[in-house]
Amino acid sequence: IVASIVSSVCCNSMDNNAKAQPSILFFLEGKKVPSSRFRIEQFQGKLRDQGIAYRNLYTYPSKYLYYPQIVRGNVLLYPWALGCLALIILTRLFQIVVFARLSDVIVLQRDLLYRLDTPFLERFLFWYTASKRKSGRQRLIFDVDDAIFLDKQGKENESLRRKLSFICSECDVVIVGNKYLESVFSAWSKTVLIPTVVDTARFVAKGKRDSSMPIVGWTGVVSNLKYLESIQEVLISA
Repeated sequence: IVASIVSSVCCNSMDNNAKAQPSILFFLEGKKVPSSRFRIEQFQGKLRDQGIAYRNLYTYPSKYLYYPQIVRGNVLLYPWALGCLALIILTRLFQIVVFARLSDVIVLQRDLLYRLDTPFLERFLFWYTASKRKSGRQRLIFDVDDAIFLDKQGKENESLRRKLSFICSECDVVIVGNKYLESVFSAWSKTVLIPTVVDTARFVAKGKRDSSMPIVGWTGVVSNLKYLESIQEVLISA
């Protein structure tokens, strides 16, 4: 499904007389980030099958190494956090300057600076590719699989909403992971709903178990482990 949508956008972005294969540039959050694997990377074999070239550009360091919310309140971590932030910004600027004008389609997986209110990296990207996009030779796609307009406490954040609204205003389409996200992002841009899925050829169901004991699967990182711990008594009693 993802391959078909991206392929369609690629083809629409090219001149009618163009002979070259379309190419896609993916700005991903990290090589070990679940959303990168399940939203983008597991479908890229389909892109290769269709003759579509692509390049993955990862943030460095990964977003899980630099978390603004973890750093706040711990003065000893400020130098480390600023160093990580500077490295992320320099990496992204280098990627934009070297690769952004070479592709037919750019896919932004979430924002380029995770959880920060300012879209200055996106502003630079949009400015840098403006002439190519205005001529119809390049398209922008924004992929969102989480409520990134909320802060880490799950509360509304107007600064993040303004940032995301601006990003969406520059994109040709926003791919959302569920209907809740669709209800939010459809106010800012054209949306396509594609849920996050697993590869059933790789992850095969074992069938019905003999035991009546329920099994709950959980996937996450250290920062959101607290949400699992908050319901452990319910799980134990069940």
